[in-house]
Amino acid sequence: DASSRLQYRGPDQSLYADQFKQVNSVDDGNLQPIINFLAWLDGADQKEFDEHLSDWVDTESLARYLATQNLLGNGDDMGGPGQNYYLWYDLSDKKIDVVSWDLNLAMTGGATTQPDEEVQIGPPPGTEMPGAPGGMPDFGNQLKTRFLESTAWAPNYHAAYWELYDQMYADGTAKALLGEIAATIPITDGLDEQQLSTAVATTDAWITQRMESLDAARLR
Repeated sequence: DASSRLQYRGPDQSLYADQFKQVNSVDDGNLQPIINFLAWLDGADQKEFDEHLSDWVDTESLARYLATQNLLGNGDDMGGPGQNYYLWYDLSDKKIDVVSWDLNLAMTGGATTQPDEEVQIGPPPGTEMPGAPGGMPDFGNQLKTRFLESTAWAPNYHAAYWELYDQMYADGTAKALLGEIAATIPITDGLDEQQLSTAVATTDAWITQRMESLDAARLR
């Protein structure tokens, strides 16, 4: 939920009603694995986090998730104001996978954002936003932050990052998909040819800038 900050609040499942919305197996008590994980995360020092995170989380899925959000310039992810992500608890391996959700703001964040930089979203710092606590949106997710700052786990993120970059951008996939998708969009009373052309050109320019920025970063 948008009000969630992935925080341990105690063993009572009712305390997590405003943190998580269980999607399936609602009557099976499946919030318990998440609560158990949060209890561990809350008490884990750096050594424990580095050595045993993979006992709780599918760290490959987490690395790929975080790399994907940065590559797509999506600041509205698990650390953004909407806390947009799913947690999937696998009953076979007893681990949590992190799954993308709500990518409507993808390719709108800074195209020059580097792999180790946070994708910016919303107004500049210091700008008040009506309805937000203290006039500012609430950001943060301790799992994301600790994973990216860990000397043990950050290399997994970087490996996933450049593997995905090659699949998404380096071979021209992003631009090819943009053209294919644009060709399927019908012209209607609410969308004329000029508007569609402008939207496609804007996204194409974003992709070009993203590729140029990351190509330069890769060469350094």
